[in-house]
Amino acid sequence: MMDEFWEKIKKGAQEASEKAAQFGKTAKIKAEIASLSSSRRGKFVELGEKIYSLYRKENLSEKTKTKVRDILEILDGIEKEVEEKTKQVESLMKKKNMGKKKTTLEKPKDVGKATKKKKETKKRGKKK
Repeated sequence: MMDEFWEKIKKGAQEASEKAAQFGKTAKIKAEIASLSSSRRGKFVELGEKIYSLYRKENLSEKTKTKVRDILEILDGIEKEVEEKTKQVESLMKKKNMGKKKTTLEKPKDVGKATKKKKETKKRGKKK
């Protein structure tokens, strides 16, 4: 009997550890996505400044065209990285949800209705 109890405790601890590791991986990737998004915004600002400057000067030199192209290529690379990392997060989230077991702590779907009826009954009883 005690052996079963300890096995359940060990199994629960192992599952908690795995979920924590998965959460850590997910959080790390989400932080990387946020960093890439910030970098992306910075490049858009830089691109906007270059384009605005060219517009005001009405002068599109080859050097400036090359700078704009370089920024666009960097933006494309960032976009691809964000897509890859988003897929990684989605994959981790699917794994996390697939291993989720229904526990006795989860309340059934119709409990909310029953609770509401009990409250209404209590209110009616107090009015008398």
